[in-house]
Amino acid sequence: MTSISFAGDKEDVAAASDALSTAWSGTDVDVIARHYAPGYTRYSPDGGLLIPGGWQWEGLAAWFESGGKVLVAPARHRDIAMFGTTAIVTQYGTVTVTQPDGTAVTRTARNTGGWVKQGNPWKAAHGHASRLTPLQPN
Repeated sequence: MTSISFAGDKEDVAAASDALSTAWSGTDVDVIARHYAPGYTRYSPDGGLLIPGGWQWEGLAAWFESGGKVLVAPARHRDIAMFGTTAIVTQYGTVTVTQPDGTAVTRTARNTGGWVKQGNPWKAAHGHASRLTPLQPN
């Protein structure tokens, strides 16, 4: 089987990944949600079983409205492997989550994302994060 990807697809995946990070650093759940493919699944860095459906959008919207914040730092050590209309993105990511009471936690994780091209935009189809040791790599 031959895998075909088009010129610029790798750059488009990187841009889509960056746009998703930027969206999470905002508070508009609709903007965040449009970066995900239907059926998105994920593994959280806390371990546990596969989380189908990805995110609970209504609960997330309420959390943002009550003052919750997310700050996603630019990805580090990103690699993108292309397989036609599928891409695997690996990178280190640092996220600071601030709860409505002001308590903030910053964590760094190894992230692997499966991206699919649906029409023109690339969408996240699966995400897997695991804690990174040491917590802040170079």
